[in-house]
Amino acid sequence: VEVNLRTYVRGPDGTGGIWFFSLECARLPVVLALRALSLPYQWARAEVATGPARIAYRTRRYGTGLGMRAAVRVGEPVETDPLAVFLTARWWAYTLWGQRLWRVPVEHEPWPLRRATARVAAGDLFHAAGLPAPWVEPLVHFSPGVHVRVGAPQPA
Repeated sequence: VEVNLRTYVRGPDGTGGIWFFSLECARLPVVLALRALSLPYQWARAEVATGPARIAYRTRRYGTGLGMRAAVRVGEPVETDPLAVFLTARWWAYTLWGQRLWRVPVEHEPWPLRRATARVAAGDLFHAAGLPAPWVEPLVHFSPGVHVRVGAPQPA
């Protein structure tokens, strides 16, 4: 289980990508390896509970207790549309490493998406990232996941 807080950005050359504010992950080797790439991975206890009508997620960072909770109801498959492609077809993650902006290549197959609704309590993660808590209802999609491959960072 991995939970991320992110936004969508363009690099100096106009290439679209993702800027991660945090990535909560229960696998310590993954956390350490991707921190080495200057990605903001946080080691956290992560739990998923599935029921007949919903999926519940919970994370809690080791050492600080910060975390999030979400209860998701999964709906019908999403037809491919420009917004869904924009939100999920990202091939670069940007990060600061030292005093320089870097981009990290990311490969994955298209995400299988389903419509969803969610009740989310993630204020801790927003606050820890220096962001205000959201004031609008979230746009929610569900995916059972994809296999992601991360490449070597390059100067942006």
